[in-house]
Amino acid sequence: MRLFVDSSRFKSDPIVNSIGFDFGSVANLDIPESAKAFLAREGLPAAALLDVRFESWNGTFPTLGQYCDDRGWTRDLEAEEFYRVGTDGETQLCIQRGSGHVVSIDPKHRYITRFVNSSIGQYISFLHTYSRYCKEVDGVDDDSAQLLVQRTQTYFEETDLQAIVVRESWWSTILEQMRMGMA
Repeated sequence: MRLFVDSSRFKSDPIVNSIGFDFGSVANLDIPESAKAFLAREGLPAAALLDVRFESWNGTFPTLGQYCDDRGWTRDLEAEEFYRVGTDGETQLCIQRGSGHVVSIDPKHRYITRFVNSSIGQYISFLHTYSRYCKEVDGVDDDSAQLLVQRTQTYFEETDLQAIVVRESWWSTILEQMRMGMA
C-alpha cells in the first residue's frame, strides 16, 4: 500500500480542491464535533490521491452497511457502526461512530481491519506528511532516506501516537515499508 498526495500542500494548508460539506449535512452524524467542524471547514480532497479516493453521498456519508447493500455485498452487523468516506483501492475507509476513529475495512474479508488514525483531520495531516516524505526521499542515499523516515515517524508520534503503536495498524505498516525502502 503506497499513498501519494499533492505534495505542494502540507498539514496546515487548506484543501484546495475539496469535497465540501456544510455543517448541516454532517450535523446528524454520530462523530465528534471536531470531526464535523473539520469536514465543514476543510472538506476532503476531491482528487484521487494515488489509491486513496474520498467520496460523499449528497454531501454526507452512508454507513458501511448502506454502502454494502447498494453494491449487493454481504455485510456484517457492525457495518452500521461506520460511515464510509472513501477507499484506498483495496479496502473501505470509514469513520467510526462515536469515537471518530478512521479505520480501513474490507467488507469481503480479504484483508484485516486496520486502525488508521484517531480522527479524519489527523488522517489528512498524515497523508500530507507522507506526501512530503515521498517527494523528499526520491533519489537520496540510504542514510538520508532513514533520516527522513525518522522525521516522519517523529511527526506521526507527536500528532497521533495511536496510529502507529499497534503493529498491524495502517500507518505502522507504511512506516515499516518506508524503513525497508519500499515506500
